[in-house]
Amino acid sequence: MGFGAVGVIMLMIVFIFYMRMVEARFKSRTQKTKIESALETADVFESVAKDSSALKVIEAALLEHPDNAQLLQRKAILSARLVDSSSE
Repeated sequence: MGFGAVGVIMLMIVFIFYMRMVEARFKSRTQKTKIESALETADVFESVAKDSSALKVIEAALLEHPDNAQLLQRKAILSARLVDSSSE
């Protein structure tokens, strides 16, 4: 095996690792986009005083991303607000 063949094999290995890295970043970005979209939709519902609808959006997003801190925090805020408004 010549030096050219070794170089081609090394380039193929580097390319494979690069493609894996790109794929991982893409998945991360789409996940972030879905979470941001859910938060923005909840913002819209909150702006028109539809807290229960905002909570439904957040809960749906939590089904896909149960460990996301932003979604969990927003759920806690909305739940507390709904409990306070129902007790008044």
